[in-house]
Amino acid sequence: MEIAFLVALASADNTISQQAARGLRLICHAEQQPHAPPNPTITDEDRSQRDPIYEQLGDPRVTVVGRFTFS
Repeated sequence: MEIAFLVALASADNTISQQAARGLRLICHAEQQPHAPPNPTITDEDRSQRDPIYEQLGDPRVTVVGRFTFS
């Protein structure tokens, strides 16, 4: 799911990008639950860098408006 959400972040549809960001945030929350099994594919160091980014991306208090255009 994490890879699918990361791919969807680059979607041209803003709604899909926002849903993907919220999905990444939910993954972080699920992994932080007391009885959640550990994720063997990521180290603790990588997790400490990844989680704050996913929290900021999926923050429901922040509304993302517009698109970036690269030329």
